[in-house]
Amino acid sequence: KKKTPPQAKTTMQSSHGKTETMTHRAAASTVLDYSFRDLTTLSDINDENPRAGVRKPLDKEAPEPTQGGAVLVITTLKLNNNALPNLDGLSETLVRLLWQPDALTFLDLSFNAMKTVDKALLTMPQLTILYLHGNEIASFKEVNVLSGLPALTSLTLHGNDIEKQKGYRTNVLRALPGLKKFDFSVVLKSERP
Repeated sequence: KKKTPPQAKTTMQSSHGKTETMTHRAAASTVLDYSFRDLTTLSDINDENPRAGVRKPLDKEAPEPTQGGAVLVITTLKLNNNALPNLDGLSETLVRLLWQPDALTFLDLSFNAMKTVDKALLTMPQLTILYLHGNEIASFKEVNVLSGLPALTSLTLHGNDIEKQKGYRTNVLRALPGLKKFDFSVVLKSERP
């Protein structure tokens, strides 16, 4: 018996007010891993192959990869353990790498050389998990930038200079009340401001 690809249903309202249900192939999530590649700028990705995952080829007409009949959607991008000082060109890089940049929900930027939280992250309102541990972030002002990420529920900042400041955990949780996990620990109700 031939296996049918997984199906998903989407209900949408048309511009005429009519509700329509569309059936389409379900998506499988996956990781694109550029960790440990000695990247110093995001444009360096052009010259590197990922450690894992499938990036969009330069041929823009290439079809999305599939697995078991489901479209592979990159939901996690790992850029950890490089030497990135900033995220200049982030939007352009995501469009170049990913078929569906808006599907990215997890970004790992840990162990880079970032001193600031780049406002380029605000172009990713769907981001739910962000790893920034092991960088050089020293100011609570930088954490406030992340309040522009409405879906963010998990964040890491340990191993940055900011961790040494008095009231570190309390101040971060005050700035980002939607966090459910911070520095790999569940946020308790008693910690909420």
